[in-house]
Amino acid sequence: MKRDTVIRIGLWLAFGATLVAAWFAPENDELILSERSKNSEKFPVVAAGTTLEKGVGQKKDAAAKVLRIKKRKAQDDEAVSLFALPDWQQQPKSARMSEAEQEAMEKTPPPPPTAPPLPFKVMGRFIEDGKITVFLLHSERTLIAREGEILASSYKVERIDDDAVHLRYLPLDIPQVLETGSAL
Repeated sequence: MKRDTVIRIGLWLAFGATLVAAWFAPENDELILSERSKNSEKFPVVAAGTTLEKGVGQKKDAAAKVLRIKKRKAQDDEAVSLFALPDWQQQPKSARMSEAEQEAMEKTPPPPPTAPPLPFKVMGRFIEDGKITVFLLHSERTLIAREGEILASSYKVERIDDDAVHLRYLPLDIPQVLETGSAL
């Protein structure tokens, strides 16, 4: 037999033995107490402020243990925020904004989106038949910039002058200028 079959047969036999043991188990409704729980009956624990009446089996001079429940820091009717800053990290009231300042801040429109800084570095340029070609470095890749081409799938070369490359950031349609310098 294979090992898997032996394991399956063993598991089924254990399951069957458990069912048989549960079927023939004695039905005993009595609760059997341990020695520790029997001793705890001698000294019952009661809530603070209640009186303890002497019951059957208690000695007259036995002292009753009293459980005192401490009050919570936050009142029960207050909602406690799990993600609130602790007292020592909160800003002082003088540093917080007033309601008028908050409303003014909400009414002011956000600034218009801007294009990220140009990710290109100029390596050099080449002039052939009056057309300027600029070599750019973009994340360890060399790109050749000519008028009308799209670089890095986000920048279109609009115009190349003697000292600058005029690009347009396509996602926001914002023009940008990359200075090449006249020394190249």
